[in-house]
Order: sequence, then structure tokens, then C-alpha cells
Amino acid sequence: MKKTTLTLFFALFIALTSLAQAKYHRIKILGTTAKSVCDYYSGNSTISSTRKINFYGLSSKLNVGSLYYTNSKYYIVTQATDVYEQDADDDWTVSIQPTPITNYQCKKYIRVARLGSTYTEANRNFCTNRVLENVKANYYWTGTLSTGNVYIIDNEYYKVISISNTSNQDADENWSGTHHSSAINFACKRFHKLGRISSPCSNYISRTYKLNLENLPSKLTVGKSYRINGTYYKVISSSDFQDQDADDDLYVSNLVGPYSCRVSTNDLTTNEITHTPIQIVVFDMLGKKVKAYEATSMDKVDTRGLGKGVYILKSKAGTKKILIK
Repeated sequence: MKKTTLTLFFALFIALTSLAQAKYHRIKILGTTAKSVCDYYSGNSTISSTRKINFYGLSSKLNVGSLYYTNSKYYIVTQATDVYEQDADDDWTVSIQPTPITNYQCKKYIRVARLGSTYTEANRNFCTNRVLENVKANYYWTGTLSTGNVYIIDNEYYKVISISNTSNQDADENWSGTHHSSAINFACKRFHKLGRISSPCSNYISRTYKLNLENLPSKLTVGKSYRINGTYYKVISSSDFQDQDADDDLYVSNLVGPYSCRVSTNDLTTNEITHTPIQIVVFDMLGKKVKAYEATSMDKVDTRGLGKGVYILKSKAGTKKILIK
């Protein structure tokens, strides 16, 4: 009987000693990822749970208000005691004393360009490389930001110029609790009126087109000739913006030009000669049109396909009669 009493007393002593080693805490569990911590600090999330924990293995109670990481969870301590409590939700055992996380970086230093407050304004400024304001900010962000993309931040459109993983005292502003949208896609289409030509230096336009050209670094030069996707065009008019009056949209996958139709010579009396093709129309003696071609002068006669006889050549340079024998 005496031996049994001693055994029970010893077991009770061990249990009480173990309870004395437990330290009761109340904690706010933020989540299991770094993003969950930044969401909390930026005000973009609610606490997933508040727990009452008896910690075993602590050498001292944890600091109230500090951030910790234990059992694959980030949490903030709201209450800490040196005693065991029966109303705890769970028991956590730690092998080493958790260390407060005091230098957690959620603010990122970003440089952005403000483009406007509406989609239309921002689209126009984006496509013309116009910036309303350059901003340097330390930003609590959630989600993903990428350099070169445009996002809506606090109802304004911003293009991201650069991103740093740490805050910077050089920042003009501190953005806290701010949401941003997913990346905004702008269509940089530029309206052009183009004339189709057969060669780079031709002035004869066989057909005109009104097109919103996409994927151009800038609008094309009026009066110049280009090869666009394998076809030659002369630019009649151009704009930095798309136009609903366009006949169609054209994605420019291949652009060559502008072409120069000026040929330099070492002639003593002429330093520069302009070779501009002209449209020449050939008629027979009955006045029937039998052929049309382009040449740089009326002296360059294309007789291919013409039979023997007399023909009249007409162009804006004048009229000429030829005889083919």
C-alpha cells in the first residue's frame, strides 16, 4: 500500500512538473506562406484563425506582438503566460526557442510611370510613350508585378519601370494596403492610309487602304514607301492612334523601309538625280489602250508584247509616237 501511494505521488509530481513547463499563449495564425504575411501587413487579408496554444519546450514565454514561424505556420503572439491553461485549443512542442522575425520585408521599392486614370487615356499615353508622372514608392504588394507591364493601382494606371526586393529611403511615397489589378493589355494600333504600289519608287497607286497597323514602333512617314508584310505601299497619311474608320486591322510582322529613290552621281553639273518612275500608257493608232508600264522617262520604251506598227505613248511627262518595225 505504501509503495502504491509513493508511485501515484511520483506520477502526480511528474504531471504537475510537466504542466508547469507548459506556457499558455494566444496567437493569430497568418498562414503558411510569405504572401500570407504580406497580405496581413498590407491589410489585404483577414486572420484565418485565432488559436489558444500551450507551448511545451519554451525556455521563456514569447514576445507579445512579435511574428514567429513554428510548425510550418506564421503567427503573431497576442497573449503570453508562464502557466498552463486547460482551455487551450492545442498543445505545441518545440525543440528550440522560436526567434522573433523582426526584419520581414513586405515593402518592395518600385519605380512606376503614371499613364492616366482611364483606359483610353492610359492606352494613348502607353502607345505614344507619354508619361504623366514618374513615381518612386515603397509598396506593400500582393500578387505578382512584372517590369514593363501596366497595372491599376489605387484607380490609376501605372507602368512598372523597375522592382527591388527591399524598401528604399529614396521613395517619394509609401503605399500601404493597396491592391493592384492583373496586367493590362493595350492595343497599340496606328491608323494609316496607304497606297499600294508595284515597286518602292513607283508613284502609281493601284489601290488605297485605310488600316489600323499593329506592332509598329512609331507611325510611318507620310510620302515614304515601305514594304509591309511583303507588299509595297506609299504612306498617304498616318496617325499615332487607331481609327474606327479603318477598313481593317493589319498586324505588321515584317517592315522594310522607308525607301530612298534618290541616286547620287559624281557628275560635275548634277550632284543628285531623282529617278522617280512614271506611269506610261501605250495606245495603238485606233486609240485603243494596249499596254501600261512604269519607267523613269519616256525614252525608256517597253516594247514587249507589241507587234509591228505605230504607237502613241502617253504619260504626265507628255506624249510620244514610236514605230516598231
